Amino acid sequence: MKKTVFTLISLFILTSITFAQHGPQSTYRFLNIPVSAKAATLGGSPVSLLYSDPSQMHVNPAFLSPSSSGELAVSYVSFLSEVDMAFASGAYQLKEIGTVGIGLRYFNYGQFDRIDAAGNNDGQFSASDMALKVAFSRKYLDFIRYGLGVDIVYSSYETFRSTGVAFSGGLLLDFAEQDMSIGLSFINAGKQLSTYNGVQESLPFDLRLGVSRKLLYLPLRITATAHSLHRWEMTTPNDIEPPNIFTNFFRHLAIGGEFLFSNNFHFRLGYNQYLHDELKTDQRIDFAGFGLGVAIKVKSISIDFSRNSYSEMGQMFQFGLSTKF
Repeated sequence: MKKTVFTLISLFILTSITFAQHGPQSTYRFLNIPVSAKAATLGGSPVSLLYSDPSQMHVNPAFLSPSSSGELAVSYVSFLSEVDMAFASGAYQLKEIGTVGIGLRYFNYGQFDRIDAAGNNDGQFSASDMALKVAFSRKYLDFIRYGLGVDIVYSSYETFRSTGVAFSGGLLLDFAEQDMSIGLSFINAGKQLSTYNGVQESLPFDLRLGVSRKLLYLPLRITATAHSLHRWEMTTPNDIEPPNIFTNFFRHLAIGGEFLFSNNFHFRLGYNQYLHDELKTDQRIDFAGFGLGVAIKVKSISIDFSRNSYSEMGQMFQFGLSTKF
């Protein structure tokens, strides 16, 4: 069995890297925005969560399982000026196929003034992004699930349009006796089908590995995720010189903790080192990259709320609801 698991994981990694595109430019970066308040709080990219709503399929399609069948999750984000983000995800179990999930991500960036080269105002225009995802997951062994997904992406900025396709896949290993789970996933492996202005850009591909475990004597579940595993150097605009080995190592990590005070109330904390180094300023104590949130369950409705700091740009507040339908 160990040989089978090792072979499956090795094939998964090789396949994901093969389909990844790398280039000096990257489009559709909105695909990396956390879809759920829970994910946003726990570092932004957790791939090993067992207990979450169907929106988790956007970071690891293997999350989808019979237990998530019939569940609907919606989320709303108010972020930076007039930017609005809305997400909706649902899952349903189909015999002989597995668990199927459908998700929609929509981003509206507000209205902008159209100014010509002479400084004349020629009215306003809008900008928006949208991605429709279809995913499915099946059990491979008693403790392994695998999942695959595809996103159809559409962007509209003034008179410029672009469409694309992005593939995702994942594995989820559930070690119930140890109350531990391990997740491995790739997202955004694909290409633009039509470009904005004739220039082909790569997609924001990411390869992630994570582990979650509940502590034995404390009501606390720890989650750690290593992201951007397909590349080593993690530079930011704030870097004066190339990051050293230790800086690169920690910039690959995102960590989070979920305090399980009861079945109806959870409190969460998280931190993303790369996000902190990318957004921090040297003028004050900076909480960029830190997130906190709460989850409250009232009967069959789960309510999630998160707050993440983006330094001087402001905060990202995310509100989510999930229930069975």
